[in-house]
Amino acid sequence: MSISKFFLFLFLLFAFIVVHGEDKALDLLKKGWSEYEFREFAKAEEFFKKAEKSVSTPDEYAEALTGQAFCYQFAQKNQVSAYDYEYAISLYKKGLEKTGENHKLSPFLKSMIAECEYRVSVMEDNPQKLAKAEATWDYLRKNHPDSVVTQDAMLLKAVSQTQDFTDEATTENIKLIEAYLKPFTTDAKSVSSDKTLLAAPMCYYLYNCLFWRGAYSQSINWLKAYCFFGPTSYAMKSQAYFTIARISEQKLKDTKTALEYYKRIDKEIENSNITYYVKEKIASLKDK
Repeated sequence: MSISKFFLFLFLLFAFIVVHGEDKALDLLKKGWSEYEFREFAKAEEFFKKAEKSVSTPDEYAEALTGQAFCYQFAQKNQVSAYDYEYAISLYKKGLEKTGENHKLSPFLKSMIAECEYRVSVMEDNPQKLAKAEATWDYLRKNHPDSVVTQDAMLLKAVSQTQDFTDEATTENIKLIEAYLKPFTTDAKSVSSDKTLLAAPMCYYLYNCLFWRGAYSQSINWLKAYCFFGPTSYAMKSQAYFTIARISEQKLKDTKTALEYYKRIDKEIENSNITYYVKEKIASLKDK
């Protein structure tokens, strides 16, 4: 999680931090992220603290505080305490106060606050913290619907609250994500790719939940959408195609779709470890 948030933050910063040059604060920030990436979190925090004292812009200030917050929120694996989350919240709030509500980083900072509040609500069984997190997630969906931050927050909420694939919380999250993805899947070719950065894992979440609910037809529809928006490797695409084919063949008795996706593996995926099996399946299904 920490590395994914690290790259998400850098993605958001990219548009307005041009280069880390000779400026002292920017040099300290660069060193802080470098140490963070190499998991030298104590060193990273020290660089971020020094940068906080040297910054000259709200952007740099928010980055320095976020770097410190990451060291508390993500860097301790399973040993993060409620205090650590609360301290991270205080840092994000300082950054938010400095940048203002209309700054590009505002949704990100709010999302991080909500994530910490949610973690505290689970650790302390605190309904007030949960309500605050839920309110922020609702705000992000309504006010920043195309943001990767909103997608990340929705995934976090859904995955964290999925304890049983058939429970009410999972049902609600399925509905929210389906509604969110509908514009992207209805006319996907007209949607800018920068608005669908996390669409693939969102689709995969829906596939997984619906499969275990026994909604096989719906599940493979979302797995097909996953194949459209991602995945990022031939191995992952091969696995997705194979899963669609197997569900179609075994659960839905849909030989046509099964044959289509076995053929896709044979045509699109070179050197697949299931090539021989796929060719055998294509031959056997053609005879049916």
